[in-house]
Amino acid sequence: MKKLLTLIALLSFLVSCGGQEGKTNATFKMNFAVGPFSSGGLMVFGKNEDRPGTYISKRIISAGEVLELENGTWSFVTVAWDGANFLEGTVKCAGVDNVELGGGDQDIAFNLVKKRCQADDLFGLPVSQGDVGQFNPLTLISCNNQYAINENEAENTADDCVKGATQSFRIIIPEFDESGAVSIDTGLKSTCQNYGSVLDQSHNTNLRIPIFNDPAAPLTFIIKSFAQPSCAGPVEVFNMKPDYKTKTNVSFYQNKNNVFVKSNYCQGAHLTNAVMSNTVNLRSGTWYVICNPTQFKTAFISNSNNKFVLGQDIDFLGEDLALSSPMNITSGGELDGNGRTVSNFNHNYTGSNTGNGALFGSIDGNIENLRIANATGVFDYGTNAGFGTGILFGKIGANTTIKIKDIELDNIHMDIINNEGTTFIERIGLVGGNFSTSTGEVKGIKITNSSITLDGTGGSDIREVGAVFGRLEGPLRGVAVNGFNFYSEAGNTLQKTRDLGGVVGKTMTNVSFNSIEVEGLNITIDHPAQAIGGVVGSLAEAMDFTSIGAQGVINLTENTLTHPDIGGIAGNVTHATIFNAELVNSRVDINAFVGAGGAGPVGGIFGKVSASTSGNLRMVKYEGTISGKTSCGGVVGTGLGAGSIDYSSTKGAVTCNGGTSGGIIASGGTFNISSVHSSMTVNSTSSAGAGGLIGSYGAATLDNSYFEGILSGANAATDGLLVGNCTACNVTNSYASVGGASQTAIGTANTIATNSCALVDNGGTNTCMSYTSLANLNTNTTPTGGSAAPSFAHINWELAGDGKYRQFSDKFFNRYIDNIGSVTKPFGLSSISDWELFGKLQLIEPSFKIKGAHYILLSDLDFQNNPALFTPWAEFKGKFKGNDNTILNVTKAEASSTNLGLFRNMTDGAEIDHETPTGFRTLYLKNINLSNSGSGHVGGLAGDVNTTGGWIGVYGVQLWNSTLTGTGPGKAGGLIGSLTSSTNDNVEIEDIKIVSSAISSTGSAGTGGVAGSIALTGGATNMTLFNINVDSATSVTGQSSSDIVGGVVGSATNIIGAALVNSGIVDGNDTVGGIAGQAVTSGLNTVSTVGDGSACSLNCGGIVGISTTSNIDAATNMLKFSGTPSAFYGSGGGTFTNVISGDGNAFDNTSTARTATVSCFVNPPVFCETFSLMAEHFYWVEGDFPRLRWIETLKNHQP
Repeated sequence: MKKLLTLIALLSFLVSCGGQEGKTNATFKMNFAVGPFSSGGLMVFGKNEDRPGTYISKRIISAGEVLELENGTWSFVTVAWDGANFLEGTVKCAGVDNVELGGGDQDIAFNLVKKRCQADDLFGLPVSQGDVGQFNPLTLISCNNQYAINENEAENTADDCVKGATQSFRIIIPEFDESGAVSIDTGLKSTCQNYGSVLDQSHNTNLRIPIFNDPAAPLTFIIKSFAQPSCAGPVEVFNMKPDYKTKTNVSFYQNKNNVFVKSNYCQGAHLTNAVMSNTVNLRSGTWYVICNPTQFKTAFISNSNNKFVLGQDIDFLGEDLALSSPMNITSGGELDGNGRTVSNFNHNYTGSNTGNGALFGSIDGNIENLRIANATGVFDYGTNAGFGTGILFGKIGANTTIKIKDIELDNIHMDIINNEGTTFIERIGLVGGNFSTSTGEVKGIKITNSSITLDGTGGSDIREVGAVFGRLEGPLRGVAVNGFNFYSEAGNTLQKTRDLGGVVGKTMTNVSFNSIEVEGLNITIDHPAQAIGGVVGSLAEAMDFTSIGAQGVINLTENTLTHPDIGGIAGNVTHATIFNAELVNSRVDINAFVGAGGAGPVGGIFGKVSASTSGNLRMVKYEGTISGKTSCGGVVGTGLGAGSIDYSSTKGAVTCNGGTSGGIIASGGTFNISSVHSSMTVNSTSSAGAGGLIGSYGAATLDNSYFEGILSGANAATDGLLVGNCTACNVTNSYASVGGASQTAIGTANTIATNSCALVDNGGTNTCMSYTSLANLNTNTTPTGGSAAPSFAHINWELAGDGKYRQFSDKFFNRYIDNIGSVTKPFGLSSISDWELFGKLQLIEPSFKIKGAHYILLSDLDFQNNPALFTPWAEFKGKFKGNDNTILNVTKAEASSTNLGLFRNMTDGAEIDHETPTGFRTLYLKNINLSNSGSGHVGGLAGDVNTTGGWIGVYGVQLWNSTLTGTGPGKAGGLIGSLTSSTNDNVEIEDIKIVSSAISSTGSAGTGGVAGSIALTGGATNMTLFNINVDSATSVTGQSSSDIVGGVVGSATNIIGAALVNSGIVDGNDTVGGIAGQAVTSGLNTVSTVGDGSACSLNCGGIVGISTTSNIDAATNMLKFSGTPSAFYGSGGGTFTNVISGDGNAFDNTSTARTATVSCFVNPPVFCETFSLMAEHFYWVEGDFPRLRWIETLKNHQP
């Protein structure tokens, strides 16, 4: 039996019998059954529409309370529970908007119903609901690590979450008044919620809590987390609204309202327990949490074959760890630092070098996500076993697959003392002394404000020294070293230091370097040195050497002997076959000429490249000063074999008092130098050869290059503005423009094979032509001397504003003076000229590795709908961040077999990334108008995407007001024309929005709102398409008699898609689907179509046109073809569950097709609350179609 219950609510803390001036006494009248809602609690929330930011919250206890509110316009919502305990049971809600309070007494009536709880006018974005109008019960997930709190994909919680301390908790909805005063004690409190096990990361409750997602409202709920069962022991309080340690997350996979809290595990008994009692589940295994220094030592002295994670920072308070037993990580062991810091320890060791580390002597397991700060290691060696010395670890064990990643060292100092007499100490690095693995990996290393000091007596050596590793085998990427010092202790009597680098001392086999940055480097050695480099001392067998940069100084102050092999990047390079280096930038000053000694060979990039090594260097730049003894070059001192230097540049000064010198290379073999430029000042007092570009070489080639620096030499016979000394020189299409005194282009005592070279405004004559002005050079007017004029036909030449022919590649070096396209220093794009720069560089040389670099969009790029301003990038395989900026007004029409898009092709490794340290940021593409009447594919982002084993990811891209048209046989898509992958699970396309755009094609292979086709080679298990929204103003049109047209993807093979929404128009003749025209062995989960105006003649489906053994679950189809509700699929078959279709048919959760209540789908529809499909997938609002909860939530979350 129902009756009217009048509840009078007091939401302020002032009680009054009559309204004051400007106040109203509000009485709420609420209509619902009395009994069931007296125990579960009732809350009233209000918002003053006239005073932004003014809200109230009040728990209703009994009748007779008076609410006194400021006059004005108010909106109210009430929430009531009927359970035996607060916040439990069935929920009913009511709301009333824009109530005018004008003073005195005023009644406000509510009718509480379940359906009203679905509205988002108070609660913000929709929350997960288990039944009509019912908030799903809350699940609390307690984690110790911020990463898990920030993780968006709740289904990965078990893998990511390091359990917090929570063993029990309460939920409180607090009260607050108009002034903002909050009361937790008088709010609505839940019963104590106990975790089932000490190992549980999460606890499912019966509490139905409104998730207050409205960011403007202070409405919130409070969590009191307890470290013991029954709400006892240490307590932490979390506010779900402002606290960075909390996050709400609607789990679309589990249909839960997840709440994450960052609870400190290290409290109570966990601080005093033995470490092996601190057990947690992590990554499907058993781990142990370390909470204090004692537990740390116990873990790795006595239990080193187990997996450990840091629960909090570990401060050793200045302890000398050498006084304890050695710590190791043995087979089966691991350390996850959990983003925590180990700090304030020393290690003072005297003895034998047998593999010593300040923390770990030897490791045989992974270390990740760890920070080390304020540590010192002093290692005084009397005997040597050659194993390694480091702060993190000394050496690795037998494990050849060890991974070291995300390690940060700050304010770390290590002293190495060699007192062995006449033998050597080797393999020394702050991270590790010896890292030699065949298939291991190191990435994400950061070192700041640290140093290594070298000392010793008795004429001994110290070898293989680096800031990261002393010796390395395996790949190394993502390294940043900043503010690092290597120096030798005063008074040392060391015989030599060799193989010393700013990152690694010496490499062995299977080595690759990528994204390595060194800044603020200072290497100062006062005794003989050999193989010293700003990044690597001795570089051997490097399979990849890309995106490498160094800045700093190398000072070699010993003044009697020569210091062999000194380089700004690497001192010595050897490789059994061909060594390739690209995107290398050095700004390392090398000061190594004092007295009779000095560096030799010495190079701004590499000191020596072994004569047996064919070194190919491309897109390298040096800027700085070099002072050495012999063979001094701006890029390479000596060597290079039969290799090459292309598209490279040097600037600064090189002084070589006693040997060959060159602005690019000093000396070498039969190499080829092409498309290089130097503005170095080249100083030499030797007769061995000095050249503006090349000092001395044999039968080699110089082509398409120029010099505009200063040559200061002593011997005209062996000094030349282009080449100093050579045998059978081949100098073509090159020139020098320097002005000043009469100098020759090539030293006069040389044999010239072929030449087409020039001097400008110099007065010198030689086998190169001489011109009195740039204008005469450019027009080949009145030359003197020489046999042939240079040609500037090469694509890399362009006539600059100053009248000189310059290398187009120089624009790259001038624009990105200290960038190498690394993770920490991506290429920033801030103008259309920046975009053009990289587009044209790929036209000049398609194999440039800039296509695999990191990029970030720094501002909007407006191409003004001028085809002449836009050059598509031929290929992209790097990382691109849109950064909430826009590429807009792009217009281009082609008739070509070449694919067309912003990127013509995307290949292995390409990723459009929206993740930044401050959150997700979108790439916006607006007014992109591309058409191709040839056989090439068309996409707003990429014409063709192809992976043969590498990763492809497209995240956070929105296409607006664009037209993509294929009038040939190719495929067309809003973002991607065609995508193929030979690896099933290496493709992800997520968080995509297509707005007010038109995609069409006359081809028969595929036309789609996002992609024309996606074809994987086998059954995928990873999500291919996720969170895709094609809006109602978008049209996807096929214009062939045998179309394959889909609102999201035209043809889909072996994909998995979830949360796919198409509200646009889909037109075609044959094989047309609202989501996919054709789906072959694909899985689609939670998909939705809606809209009128589409057209199709054959194989027409609201979700899929032709389904071939595909699985489709949780779908709503409200798409109409020519005004008629469409069938769910056109033809074929598969497994269909939980599907509702506007034609009145449905598939329930038993895969049985049946006819649904047609009244649910008429316009306007009749409310279908009792529709008997799985309730968690759908919800119904009176007067509206059934909706998928997940889809509606995602649409509201999208920007």
